[in-house]
Amino acid sequence: MSAKECEGLYVRCCECGVMINESEWEAHAATPCATAEGGRDARIAAAAPELLEACEYAFDFIPVVRARFPISMRNQDKYRLELVSSLLSRATHKAKGGAS
Repeated sequence: MSAKECEGLYVRCCECGVMINESEWEAHAATPCATAEGGRDARIAAAAPELLEACEYAFDFIPVVRARFPISMRNQDKYRLELVSSLLSRATHKAKGGAS
């Protein structure tokens, strides 16, 4: 296991990049780190529930944002808002097992 970088109460593993509570460092150091390609996927999978929840909240917030934008809003900003809405909708649909 490589040296660790201290960042407050957490440390970052130099091999896999995962942030670990200092009290859990010994246990993490005792296990082999994920490889570079597998480490990213493992971190995304671990964060998936929170990412899905964040996407759902953001998607639910889009109508509020849409209603509060002024009529004089630039078309480019309107397009970006609708693009974000579409991307969030597709991402949450896929995450819940829907077809792509």
